[in-house]
Amino acid sequence: MLKHVAILVIVLLEIGVHASAIQVASVAKKVTCETLKCEEKPGQVCFQTLDEDPKCVERKRNVEYCADKQCNMAMTCRDSEIGYICYATRYDVPGSCFNLVCDKKREVCVQKKGKSAKCVKIENAPKCEDKNEIYTDCEAGCDASCKDPEPVCDQYVCNTGCKCRKGFARINGTCQTFDKCPKSELGMGICQPNEYFTYFPPSCSTNCRGEEICESITIWGATCTCRPGYKRNAFEECVHNTQCYKEICRRNEKWDKCKNCETTCDALGLRSCHSKYCYSGCRCLDDYVRDRNGNCVLMSNCS
Repeated sequence: MLKHVAILVIVLLEIGVHASAIQVASVAKKVTCETLKCEEKPGQVCFQTLDEDPKCVERKRNVEYCADKQCNMAMTCRDSEIGYICYATRYDVPGSCFNLVCDKKREVCVQKKGKSAKCVKIENAPKCEDKNEIYTDCEAGCDASCKDPEPVCDQYVCNTGCKCRKGFARINGTCQTFDKCPKSELGMGICQPNEYFTYFPPSCSTNCRGEEICESITIWGATCTCRPGYKRNAFEECVHNTQCYKEICRRNEKWDKCKNCETTCDALGLRSCHSKYCYSGCRCLDDYVRDRNGNCVLMSNCS
């Protein structure tokens, strides 16, 4: 009898030791950037993606990592091959933006860590640190890059956070224009960095002056055209819309965010300005109107 009791005690002790070992092992599996201490290893940095445990990797030149810069707005920072990205939450978190419908014209969905998603007015949306970023309730992480200028976002994944504005690519963690891309990553070298090669160019496009340029269908063909979010300036270079203010306007003109907010000789006293149709370009100076030849003249000179 005593022999059986002794064997039972030994078995229980072994089970207890085994369970403790499993518990210790499970605790040991939890790896964080703090426990890795990558910064203590020469040339190493902690690298943590959305789906994998953090690891030490060789630091790339001119790339910003989460270890270098923390996200604001109670967001979570995650690393990627094109730099760090700030996320507020993932689509599979209960109460996330994935299933919340907001008024897209006036509202945006916001969700901070540990809280349920809610619709807020666009002007009250979280502000991104990078001036070339914009807050998005569903496309954070789906940024254009030098290798993939027009990524196709997964319609079943909804990550809230910051993404590059239209016409910008995430380069080394920050949003920049395509002319900052390494030439080796832009693919075909036929076109300029802010252009793309196409066999079906748009029939009409608007330049920095706000003029609509239309080509005859008879001269269509393979050509280089401006990337989305870019316009041609006076030097026939494709520049981002936000850089059009540098355009050199003609006599009696000035660059304005609302180019079409001006009067013409054919409609004296009437202004075509309406925020819904506002677009940038060179407009006539005050007290001047645009004549049928496209020049800005005094009203008294209208013929």
